[in-house]
Formats: sequence, C-alpha cells, structure tokens
Amino acid sequence: MAHEINPYGQKVEAEVVSVNTSVLPQLWPDLVRGIFHRNGGAAVELPILYGRLLLGEDVLWLALYNRSCHPSPYAGVLITSITEKPPLRGKSVHTPGRSLTVHIATGTSIESWIDSAIERISSYGHANGCKQIYVLARKGWRPYALRFYGQFDVMGYSRDRSTAKGRNRFQNRPGLFRKVELLLERKGSSSADYGSARTAYILPKGESDAAGR
Repeated sequence: MAHEINPYGQKVEAEVVSVNTSVLPQLWPDLVRGIFHRNGGAAVELPILYGRLLLGEDVLWLALYNRSCHPSPYAGVLITSITEKPPLRGKSVHTPGRSLTVHIATGTSIESWIDSAIERISSYGHANGCKQIYVLARKGWRPYALRFYGQFDVMGYSRDRSTAKGRNRFQNRPGLFRKVELLLERKGSSSADYGSARTAYILPKGESDAAGR
C-alpha cells in the first residue's frame, strides 16, 4: 500500500481500488459534492461520465485514505476505458491495437497513491489484453503520469485541460496524445526538452524532470 508522512509526522496510507457499478449510485452524490470539485475540478462532464460508468464504458477508480488518519476517505479519482484502437486526435500517436486510456482526474497527495494506481491499473490493462496506454493529467501531474512509462509497449500522454497561453499551447491541447519516449541525448533547450507535436520526452531515472512541457 502506498504511503506518505503528513506534516504531523503520522503515516498516511492510500490505496487505489476500482468501484463496482452496483455501489456507484450510493457513492456518486458524495463524490460530486466532495472530491470532484476540489483543486479546480476534474476536467470531465460529470453527467456524461456517470452515464458511461453505469453502462460499463468507463471504470471508476478511487484512491482511498486510511480513515483513521484523514478526515475524508477520498484521496483521488481516476477513470479508465478500454478501446480496440487508440484514442486519436489530429496527428497524435497512431499504433493499432487494444488500448487502455487513463485519466488522472483529481485528488490530493498524489505521491501517496500514484504507485498503487500504476500497479492496479496496469494489471487491469494487461488482464484485458491492452498493449498500449494513453494517460491524461493536469500540467503539474505530468511527472506522475509518466510513471506509467514502461508498463506497456506504447505510451501516449496528454494534458486533460486547455493551456490558456504559452508557446506549447497547441501541442498541449487536451486529447492530443504524444508518444512518450526516453530522452537519451540532450539537444539544448528546444524540442529535446519540450517535446514536439508528436513526442513527449521522459528523462532517465535520476535526472530532474523540470523542463517546461
């Protein structure tokens, strides 16, 4: 189980679990009032998401805190879907085959549950025959989203919400997945640091991932 130390020195545990459709109607009002509206929202249309979850088109995953050490049980929300081809938009990644899409939608203390999410969701994808993964996340969570790298043959990454300004706003459009590749050679502070319209780079282990995206 993933864990972190809170400011009071107490270990805070969080674990990611999938939500069975049968209990969703009971959980949904509390989720909407609480975690879906935290930290700037979840960048999803909640009525549409709820319908897709009830139909089994999407799967809801919750990161749950240990109730004894946190006032709210909900630490994070992830949404997954499996399709027979990649979620394409524009000139994004195009590798045919069954695909797992993961939206790291919202939450707090992501460091305490992202490893649990990667383990559980990757196992779920493999069990369902997925060979590639496409992850959406907010800008600040890019380093955590890229931890899925290496779990599947192909990985794509996209922001889940629009960037209002900046030189990379076009390539960072929500849903425009860029293929994630390991950056083996630096070429200054141009596309090798920031990626391109088709590629997002991940640095080797031990190197800082502080470049702009």
